[in-house]
Amino acid sequence: MSNLNQSLLSELTTGIVILDSSLRVKFINSSALTILDTTEKSSLKQKLDQIFFEEPESLDSFTEALNQKRSFTKTDAVLNLKRGSKVLCTYIAVSYTHLRAHETSLHLVCR
Repeated sequence: MSNLNQSLLSELTTGIVILDSSLRVKFINSSALTILDTTEKSSLKQKLDQIFFEEPESLDSFTEALNQKRSFTKTDAVLNLKRGSKVLCTYIAVSYTHLRAHETSLHLVCR
């Protein structure tokens, strides 16, 4: 991802997490860091389920959708964070190919 793209994504108030094909964090913006109560250092290269988790059925549906290159949206999801707190949010996962590398963008809108 270019520095310009990273700069633009960093300024958004929506949490953005970009994952590689094995669901490891490649990029996380400051809004996502705040929402997920984590740091960039402890998030980068970590599998998504090391940052937050929810019921296994949701993760299965999420993974299945991404494997089929479909978008996945979950409203009113309760994310259990690594540090023990919970956050209610809507998340949208979009699978796409960019520069021959498969990536998944996870958009978090939490309240």
